[in-house]
Amino acid sequence: MKHVLCFLGFLLFGGISYSQNKIIDSLTKVLNNSKTDTAKIDALLNLATEFKNSDQKKMLEYADKALSLAEKSQFQKGIASCKYFYGFLAYSQGDFAKAKIYYTEALNGFKSLKLKRMVGKMIYNLGIVAIFQGDYKTGLSNFFDAQKIYEALGNKEDISDAAMAIANVYGRLGNIEKELEYHEKVLAMKNELGDKYGIAAAYINIANVYTKQKNYKKALEASKIGLKLSEETNNKKWLINANGNIGLIYYEMKNFQESIPYCLKSLQIAEEIGDKGALCEGYNNLGNVYLKMGNFQKAKESFDKGLSLGIEIGDKNEIKSSYENFANFYSTQENYKDALKFTMLYVNIKDSILNEETTNMMNELQTKYDTEKKAQEILLLNKDKQIQQTNLNKQKLITSIVITALGIVTLLIFFVFRQYMQKQKANVKLELAYKQIEEKNKDITDSINYARRIQSAMLPSNEQMQNALPQSLIFYRPKDIVSGDFYWMSQKGNEVFIAVADCTGHGVPGAFMSMIGNDLLNHIIIEKNILRPSEILDALHTGIQNALKQNEKNNQTRDGMDIGLCRINFKENKLEFAGAQRPLYIIKSTGELMEVKGDKFPIGGADFNEMKNFFNHDIFLEANSLLYLSSDGYADQFGGSEGKKFMTKRMKDLLKSISKKTMSEQLVELEEAYIKWKGNNEQVDDVLVIGIRV
Repeated sequence: MKHVLCFLGFLLFGGISYSQNKIIDSLTKVLNNSKTDTAKIDALLNLATEFKNSDQKKMLEYADKALSLAEKSQFQKGIASCKYFYGFLAYSQGDFAKAKIYYTEALNGFKSLKLKRMVGKMIYNLGIVAIFQGDYKTGLSNFFDAQKIYEALGNKEDISDAAMAIANVYGRLGNIEKELEYHEKVLAMKNELGDKYGIAAAYINIANVYTKQKNYKKALEASKIGLKLSEETNNKKWLINANGNIGLIYYEMKNFQESIPYCLKSLQIAEEIGDKGALCEGYNNLGNVYLKMGNFQKAKESFDKGLSLGIEIGDKNEIKSSYENFANFYSTQENYKDALKFTMLYVNIKDSILNEETTNMMNELQTKYDTEKKAQEILLLNKDKQIQQTNLNKQKLITSIVITALGIVTLLIFFVFRQYMQKQKANVKLELAYKQIEEKNKDITDSINYARRIQSAMLPSNEQMQNALPQSLIFYRPKDIVSGDFYWMSQKGNEVFIAVADCTGHGVPGAFMSMIGNDLLNHIIIEKNILRPSEILDALHTGIQNALKQNEKNNQTRDGMDIGLCRINFKENKLEFAGAQRPLYIIKSTGELMEVKGDKFPIGGADFNEMKNFFNHDIFLEANSLLYLSSDGYADQFGGSEGKKFMTKRMKDLLKSISKKTMSEQLVELEEAYIKWKGNNEQVDDVLVIGIRV
């Protein structure tokens, strides 16, 4: 049974100094009496903050109103703050991918305004999202980066929150001693600050550690203190954690009848606020209780729900727990075939999360952080001693000054030498860690590079493209070594079939989908001779669903692809097009751009079993027309002076502006515009644009 972990969410505009009702009444009056948009936005944001932990529907209502006013008045701080609230809501509901997008937008906004504390908070929140997605390397790096910012600002509340996050990661990595050490520091800081929310979270987390140590008496005491404080502050997120903790403790004590009410209460609150992550965890825990009680039907129902939710939100840790639970379940049923299958799934995902690279990175980051902190303390200590010595020099004789000066020099030499030795030791550890990481990365990178060669061989060669489409361009920029975007081409007599597809995900998962899609297109068009684009997409949809078993009961996978597919008859100047959530852009010889929209449903996905057939567009092509097919990566790239998306409208304007140039010149223009817009921002997705002059 898995331990519940509590990450502390940030309050955006300070703490509570008197009862929440009085604050809400006061802020409502401020809102009603405000004369300027800025004052109204501030009041709306503060109201959203008050409801952040108790009523997220109201929080969203106030955030929406604030964003509408902020965008109207171009109040950048207000816009960034609203993005934070949207990110927090997505995180609370277990939608970590969406939370990452909103937190990143908020981070870019606060960076441009040079609001250091809010920059630190967004880095911290992105770290939490990374941890839930199984990316410990990014999460830990973010927590340490955030803590450096907080220490520079001297904000004890923020420092304690970052320490709590680091403690929870130590727990996930199995370092219980470090986890307890950090949580006890956090509790002391929260008590000093009088932060009821933080004290509740600290007790809940300390109870987790006691449970791991099998000290159930202390665990139960700490959990009930956390539950009481969570009820007093009406914090739904921590009420979920506190009830879940107590249910877990009774489970470990083999008091299953006492465990069930707390597990069900935790699930009830999670259902109320729509927290899919907590629901996933709660069903896994409840299933374990039923399994121990011998109620196998209810155990399997709970495990099924837990696994489905884990896959839906992409929480690798919960998926790992579900695999382990099913392995135990089938072993109890003496179904050793399925038990072995789920054991192998558990081992594979566990290795991908808790690998040697992650552990080494944890040690590296901790050593680096401790070393830098120690160096800073020594520098501050030396500075204080120099000031004291200066004051003392005014009161002593010249002889005393000389002796004292010699003493200071000796002391400085000692501190500098000690600092040098400490850094040398830390550097040795870091060098060893880096070597281990480099070796691991080299093995992984070599494998992925080999996969890239396979994927590249799958794509049409330059010679094939030039023979079939002599006036064409391909701007192809994968986000990672391998890509989830791919293009496909085939020539039959006077007709050329060309497709651009954007598969679910990028990197290795996307590449797997691209190979399935490429193989199906070869089978449908070349082998089965299905030539009408709409019918090709119908067959491709069915093929993806069959390949991924999406028609089977309880299969909730949504993997698939968006695609645009053209059939071009150059002799008759005829074009047929069908699209799944991707358009075709046609620029006529007059410079006018025409958009042919694809259907609003994708290829594949368990949600689209009964969808309508794809629509076939029949178009007569004028001489010297230009056709463009693309994935959404180009338009979705963040960049520019304000860190915003490039957007489809700007992409259309760019295509029109370069349409009179040769295809090779257009390719240069597309690449330069993309690089300039992206700047120093991270590439967010695979990018693919294909242009054809008829």
